Amino acid sequence: GDLVHAYLVGQNALWRAWMEELSGRLDSGPELIAALEQSSARIFDRADHLVSAVIRHVDRERRRLIGDALARRGLLVRSLLNGDESDAGEASRALGYDVGRWVLAAVLWGKDDDELEAHAAVAARAAGAPRALTFAPGEGSLWAWVGTPEQPDVGGVADALRAVLRNGAGVALATPGEGLEGFRLGHKEALHARRIAELGDATGVVRYDEVEAVSLMSVDLERLERFVDRTLGDLAAPDEATAKLRETLLAWLVEGGNARRAAERVHAHKNTVLYRLGRAQQILGRPLDADRGELELALTAMRHLGPRAPG
Repeated sequence: GDLVHAYLVGQNALWRAWMEELSGRLDSGPELIAALEQSSARIFDRADHLVSAVIRHVDRERRRLIGDALARRGLLVRSLLNGDESDAGEASRALGYDVGRWVLAAVLWGKDDDELEAHAAVAARAAGAPRALTFAPGEGSLWAWVGTPEQPDVGGVADALRAVLRNGAGVALATPGEGLEGFRLGHKEALHARRIAELGDATGVVRYDEVEAVSLMSVDLERLERFVDRTLGDLAAPDEATAKLRETLLAWLVEGGNARRAAERVHAHKNTVLYRLGRAQQILGRPLDADRGELELALTAMRHLGPRAPG
């Protein structure tokens, strides 16, 4: 900016001096006017050419410096994730971001890279941080870490993100951790949560603490599918009516067998819940509390991965 301004100041000074020179040599009239027009065209064309060249050079250097800085950040981030760095203070100085505090890791995805950065900023503000540390491993994906002096409220961050996510965008949130270990392990958790979202073709906010069991079960998808089919039988059917039965049964299991609280969870009348539970028991062909643990796991897997969908 200063260099371009200097060129313009020089151009104006040259033009004033040249006008004075021409006025001293030529009488007023057509000849002076023609000389002034020809001179101004040459001076301003030359100045425009020089300014354009300077702007192009500055832009190239800016892109190169930004590219170099991003490359250095990427190398350091990957080094931290690989466990090659153990000094939080040194890593923080190199990144310009304190990684020694509480940290909430996230993986964001979507079609608009600028929008992903905006979503990371929303997560940071919701957690009480001025900004997030971000790194883009590729187009349509962003890794982020939000550092806070105290343990952040994941629920509050999730609510803030749900209010702004659209156009198929999603965010996978880890459980908060501390220091470099929280930085590394949190990122792994966010990646696992992102994988569950991919398997279930889901968008929006996916919290690792809500899909951890499914993530552990989905290591072998073929075995998981057999487990779901064997545990649920016809209750794994893909139609909407059966899906409501599964949703209600899972709510009842999560609420410890309390029909009233299950009704509040699924936004239905208590009698509706009791009817659905009866239908689910008929389809299963056994009491609902016969194998509650396995039943809840199978229903949770279907909730996140879809009907008949692990494979």
